[in-house]
Amino acid sequence: MNKIKYTEVKLYKLPVLPPVALVKAEFQKIHPGAGLGLMRESDYRRLSYVYSCIKHFGSVLDIGVASGQFMNILAMSGKFKRVCGIDIEQHSKYARFTDSYEIHTAGVDNMPFGEKEFDVVTCMEVLEHLDSDTFQKALGEIRRICRLQLIVTVPLNEDPLPPYHRLRFTEEDVARYFPHAGYRLLIRHPPRRLSWLLNRPPLMSWLLIEENYA
Repeated sequence: MNKIKYTEVKLYKLPVLPPVALVKAEFQKIHPGAGLGLMRESDYRRLSYVYSCIKHFGSVLDIGVASGQFMNILAMSGKFKRVCGIDIEQHSKYARFTDSYEIHTAGVDNMPFGEKEFDVVTCMEVLEHLDSDTFQKALGEIRRICRLQLIVTVPLNEDPLPPYHRLRFTEEDVARYFPHAGYRLLIRHPPRRLSWLLNRPPLMSWLLIEENYA
């Protein structure tokens, strides 16, 4: 069986960068009863880390906009010449804090963009929601439109698979689908020694997958 070699990133030890903190605060204002603005602290740290990994500042596409946190982060940072997002439909709690980005409505398996249209493509927590056939098409589409850097995150080794996810990614799956990528395991929280006493399963880690084409 093929295994991947990854480096570990302890998200809980990393700072939340200023553009992320700004958007987090804005979401807390409009959704004060929804925890940290519809996301856990670990989610914002994931967004912050992915933001820090971006190497090119021409055009960027975020796949799976959801409620809009990462789109606002990218656009409000002022670093990019073009910021674009796509989702299959608008999230019920989607929020926009700037007009300096584009939004498109389409599926990830059939995106209305040209070959290598974007310098950077991010796709976080999307692929596990697809069925197998759609995933294969989506992977081809994502690579088709990406010119320089692709960043994907998926939950790794989910067991059991939650009902809202359709694909489970093991290390063998990742090695097969992304054989030439670099891998980083994003650890959400420090080990919880007493979690078994509380009958709580440990939170799964995310795997960051990065392909570079330049």
